Amino acid sequence: MHVDNAINPEPIQAQTFFGGDVNGPMVMVNLLTFKEKAEYLDGRDPDLSGREAYMRYGAAVTECLKQVGGRALFGAEVTGLMLGQVEELWDMVALAYYP
Repeated sequence: MHVDNAINPEPIQAQTFFGGDVNGPMVMVNLLTFKEKAEYLDGRDPDLSGREAYMRYGAAVTECLKQVGGRALFGAEVTGLMLGQVEELWDMVALAYYP
């Protein structure tokens, strides 16, 4: 299995995903890999770890989810892989429910 991690979907991916026939609740699976240090374009918080930066982001996303009736379902460290193979394990997995 080859995995390409990305932060933002390609336009055609988003169009295909959101333009499909399925119209209802969904759960998004986030496979997360953190940089050692956060990288902000404006140079702020140079000592912040990538994990710490994601936790800030996650708190903000949790509030946004609440506004649309969604919620964070699950988040945990990835400690191993039972099936399949990847070159490098993700650091964390998070599930988010969207109505």
